[in-house]
Amino acid sequence: MQRTLKDMIKAITRGTKLHISVVFLGNHGNSMTALPYKNCIHSTEICDTAKSSYKELLTCIRCRNTVLRRVVRTKKPLGGHCVNGIYEYCHPVIRDGETVCVIFVGHIRSGNIAFDRLLCDRFSEKLVADLETDFTEEDCKITADLLEEHILRLLDKFGDGSSADQSGLIENIKSYIRENLYYDFSLKEAADFFGYNEKYLGRKFKEHTGLTVKEYTHRLRIDSAKEKLYSTDLKISEIAGTVGFNNVTYFNRIFMREVAVTPAQYRKERKGGTYGAEL
Repeated sequence: MQRTLKDMIKAITRGTKLHISVVFLGNHGNSMTALPYKNCIHSTEICDTAKSSYKELLTCIRCRNTVLRRVVRTKKPLGGHCVNGIYEYCHPVIRDGETVCVIFVGHIRSGNIAFDRLLCDRFSEKLVADLETDFTEEDCKITADLLEEHILRLLDKFGDGSSADQSGLIENIKSYIRENLYYDFSLKEAADFFGYNEKYLGRKFKEHTGLTVKEYTHRLRIDSAKEKLYSTDLKISEIAGTVGFNNVTYFNRIFMREVAVTPAQYRKERKGGTYGAEL
């Protein structure tokens, strides 16, 4: 029985505190390489804490995107510490001269004195203790090599995303949108990242989803805003910023279009008649 990529990651990380994510590019991937959302992005408690403010969130996204693009461009692995002092190893998977995906092996406390101090200054003792320790760059390389072999085997046996329907590309774009949801990215940026013409990419996305990339992104952002309106007392202007809208008037207009009430009305209804924080 051939194990999925999800099974392989689960086996490799069992008994460790590692976090592994894989970003598939272009139309690459198949049902056997499909991963849950948490393995497509940075999804750990310490990362979520680091991204608790909009400014820090943008810093994290820019840092990850810079590394991702560099690894895709150079086709060479890269290990290093993020802006918060957490170590991560990035490994491109090459097939027929093309980068089909990038493996991230991280959530590691390297033991470097300077970065250890940064970690301890920024995060609670509990969060720092939850990081993997005694895991070297060579250990990361071995882990990434094992995953690369498995990914290539799955692509060879079950097919790569070269079919005419390009459903793999659409799923990869959706993952890209979720990863960059709170960052003000453009369709051109996404198209450049995946190596497609901007108009072609936009047309294919709408054919498969019935929505433009912008409409799909707005829906995800509004869903996130609805949760924040209900569960927090943040001002509406603050919520607009934290879900990726840099203009509160525009946020209000999109929210009204999607939900049929204003953000303030939605909050009032969900909180039983109390507005909570206002603009």
